[in-house]
Amino acid sequence: MENTFKNIPFLRITVAFATGIFLASTFKIPSTLIIGVAIAICGFLILLHKRYNFYLAPLFGGITFILLVLFGVITYQQYNYLPPTETNGLMAATVLETPQEKTNSYKSLLLIHSVKTADTVIGAREKVLVYFQKDESIEQLKPGSQIIFEQSPETIENRGNPYEFDYKKYLEKKHIFRQVYLQNGNWHLTGYSNNTPLLRAETIRDKLLQIYRDQEIGAQETEILSALTLGYKRELDRETKRIFSSAGAMHVLAVTSISLRWHLTNTI
Repeated sequence: MENTFKNIPFLRITVAFATGIFLASTFKIPSTLIIGVAIAICGFLILLHKRYNFYLAPLFGGITFILLVLFGVITYQQYNYLPPTETNGLMAATVLETPQEKTNSYKSLLLIHSVKTADTVIGAREKVLVYFQKDESIEQLKPGSQIIFEQSPETIENRGNPYEFDYKKYLEKKHIFRQVYLQNGNWHLTGYSNNTPLLRAETIRDKLLQIYRDQEIGAQETEILSALTLGYKRELDRETKRIFSSAGAMHVLAVTSISLRWHLTNTI
């Protein structure tokens, strides 16, 4: 094992970091305590380095390993940090996805970036699931469009049915904790738009999806083709997802989605 660590230097760092992530996901550890201990260890390593010699190498390596474990804990806690939420005020948000038509509404994703209260403007960065009431004005919404609204988002909860899919936990892994339903007249376009690489990638994917749909090869065939080549899985029905999952091929759709998003973001 020691030779393995010597031949693969980054393996030791990876193991320590992964250990910290595992501990943070299993136990609730106060972040202030972890940061305080990490700072103390950094100070101790600096002092130890000034008197470093061959006999102190195992001690130095062991303490460094512990420090990397703490960095793993801190990284996990920061990544899964629940953003502070303001429930009242005029909210400004950016549309992240092209609204998808549902039975009674249009579904999309917003990024709230500021909240205006009675006496101040508060900066924010929270992803919120949004459902728009059906209306022709929805066609104006594109990835990057900025809107304002006052409707307070609500915490996402499961329906409580036995053995149901844990939708709440699924969304939490995507850093989505709240949702909002906006009726016609409760939201307005600001006339401004964001043009980040990720949003440009989303726009390009929409254009490619439209090319697929114009070929008229069949609804289900288009859905599968879009999922495999563009990572677009929003229109896949549950039965198709179940078939892919049963065949052990669901990971193909997931990997395609991640790799395409990375490629578009880094080449535009």
